[in-house]
Amino acid sequence: MSLITNLDAIIRQIAKREDLSQSENLIILDAKTGEALDKMPGLLSFRQVNLYALSNVQTANCAGPNYKLASGVLLEIPFAAGVPTGREQQVAQAMQQLREQGREASIESALNNRIKQWIADFIRDHSEGKMLDLSDELQFHLKKKALDELGLHLRPNISFKHDGQLEPLLLLSESAFPVHVKDYDEALLVRFEAELAVSDPIRAVAQWKKPDELEEMVVMHIKKYCQHHLTLNEFAEYFKTTIRDSILQELNNRFEPFGRKFNFLNFKIESNLPLKPDTRIFQFEETVKEKIKDFGNDITVQNRVLIEVADLARFRAAKESINLQQWVQDVVQAAVKKRLMASTYKNLLLQQDNFIQEVREIIRFEADKIGLKVTEHIVLPELKERRLVTEGFLVNYQNYQFHTGGSSPMPIALNIFVKGRLDEKGLIELDDIYLGEKADVFKSIEDAVLSKLRELIIRRTPEKLFLKFEVPDSEDTNSTQEFLNSEIKQLLIEEFKAKTETLVISITHGENEIITKAKALLGKTNGFEHVHKALGGNGAELTYTFQYRIARVRDNGWHLFYQNVEFRTPDELVEEINNILPGRIDSVFQNLRFEDKVSTGLIAEQYRREALKKGAFDFVGQIFGLDLVLLNHQRKAFQAEIEEEKIFNERSLLIGKNTRESMTKELDNQFSELNDLKRNLKKEEAEEMRDEKEIARLKREIELIEREIKGNKFDTIHSARDSFLGTGSLTNFDKPKIGDDADQKSDD
Repeated sequence: MSLITNLDAIIRQIAKREDLSQSENLIILDAKTGEALDKMPGLLSFRQVNLYALSNVQTANCAGPNYKLASGVLLEIPFAAGVPTGREQQVAQAMQQLREQGREASIESALNNRIKQWIADFIRDHSEGKMLDLSDELQFHLKKKALDELGLHLRPNISFKHDGQLEPLLLLSESAFPVHVKDYDEALLVRFEAELAVSDPIRAVAQWKKPDELEEMVVMHIKKYCQHHLTLNEFAEYFKTTIRDSILQELNNRFEPFGRKFNFLNFKIESNLPLKPDTRIFQFEETVKEKIKDFGNDITVQNRVLIEVADLARFRAAKESINLQQWVQDVVQAAVKKRLMASTYKNLLLQQDNFIQEVREIIRFEADKIGLKVTEHIVLPELKERRLVTEGFLVNYQNYQFHTGGSSPMPIALNIFVKGRLDEKGLIELDDIYLGEKADVFKSIEDAVLSKLRELIIRRTPEKLFLKFEVPDSEDTNSTQEFLNSEIKQLLIEEFKAKTETLVISITHGENEIITKAKALLGKTNGFEHVHKALGGNGAELTYTFQYRIARVRDNGWHLFYQNVEFRTPDELVEEINNILPGRIDSVFQNLRFEDKVSTGLIAEQYRREALKKGAFDFVGQIFGLDLVLLNHQRKAFQAEIEEEKIFNERSLLIGKNTRESMTKELDNQFSELNDLKRNLKKEEAEEMRDEKEIARLKREIELIEREIKGNKFDTIHSARDSFLGTGSLTNFDKPKIGDDADQKSDD
């Protein structure tokens, strides 16, 4: 039999047909020939067979083999494998053959060895040094081989590993070597010093080269770079600085496939250079102001020019007859003014890049005439609308005041933060009314945002604006905040061509006193005590404790609520409600019978609650624009009720004592019987020939006795109390429930 391996998930050798699971297919192979058999040989047959269980629905995840390259790089090849439907026989035959050929202990080890052989074949047809770049081709090769030869779906995941440590190499040119530049025939002698570090150990090992080979590569590249890219002037002035940096960058690019990177590169020039040009760089700043056709004010254009001597001989000849600073001033002024006079404001705004390029070309042309080269020329026309592209727009307000709609508007403060930018395309498409001398596009954006918010706020209900600002209402998919953000975004994109991905919009609540007061009131439990003189009950005084909650601001009640809290604190408003409610409660109670006022029965209590809700709490809530919910109302007991309660408690203790003694004896008998039944049940379940009917009977009896025990524990005491209450006088009342739990049914 095979060892247990990860490959068992898709193929395993089994001893008998009964070892096969429901999701596996059985393949029967002749143990010697590998021939597939349709069925097991008969009992009298001497033919030996191997049984294989194969699964099409499982995947085997295997550690796979390792393969070490000659360079020391280790290939790790974990893989996943599966058996395609219809290939079960091919897989079984191939695996049996692999195992027998290699005399392997398991099918997985045989497969690992075959994978290593496929890798060796692949390397033989390719260069081992290219293996890092051919990992995808190698994986495809292994997949194809596995499917063609074994019938397996194979998904290898090749990785490379190297445990060795490579040190940086110091490269030195032992002697100066010659280089040539584009415009000089004689050789120039150069030496170099460099440190070559390891950037990718795997590649450095796989692509190993000797230090002298690496040095030769560096020399060859330096020669090639000088010959194709440098003039003598450039070589003399910049070879040790900027040109060295360029050569270093290209060398790094060239050595990257070898897993190497230069830490530094230094040059030493050993030639007596025949030319040391008197190169100088000049910097000038010039401001030009000029009017254009359709714009009343001056257009200001800032110029910063860097000029370098390119042709020393030509410059020296011209320098005899010019003042360089005056020359730059004249050329820049003429170039900018010429271009401005031919433009309109909008063309200048929308085609600024063309304007800048044309000015630069004029100055470069003039500079070339006297042997100068413009290395940098910054042209900055001061056009305010260009800031929409370069800096963007910003609308930023804290506690900006709006008003709700309706006949009695309420103030609402919002924090507004909106910023964004336009791209060149958006600037071109921007409406002409926002461009020009008299227009202010930034003010227009700000006004449009505030106007749109003002319009949207008037159309939203106070409920959505104040307490449902960040939470969607039942009829809305978005909150008010999301709705406002979306509408402002759409405005900026459609009207002002703002670039969508640059928009940042945040509209939040500011300091709103009405919201603060509403949150302080809503959900809070309030209460008061009230004495009602019951005229129909011999002048008896009925003392009640009331608890209520301010649940919400009524629909369409926000304006009324605002009028009531505008000049009051939340505590003052509650105090006023508590002052008004007693009068309304008395009005309600005057219309009730005395029995309905004092009774604690459920029917009377519910009747009284409904009357109080409609005649007192709803009425007062309408005055303030609020929904008041009566949570609880309790009446203080009369002296007779207190005495009766005392008598009840004493008699309950006596009845309870007698009842407990009786119950204790009965419970002892029941527990004894229950233990006997459980022992019999346990014994019956342990019997080899179980009597299922007897077991069911015992379980039923156990369940019945357990229910009786539970009932005896609780029901007897309650029955005694109920019996006592039934003999009481007409003045017996249920004790009123206390707290919110007693009045869950009252909350609308």
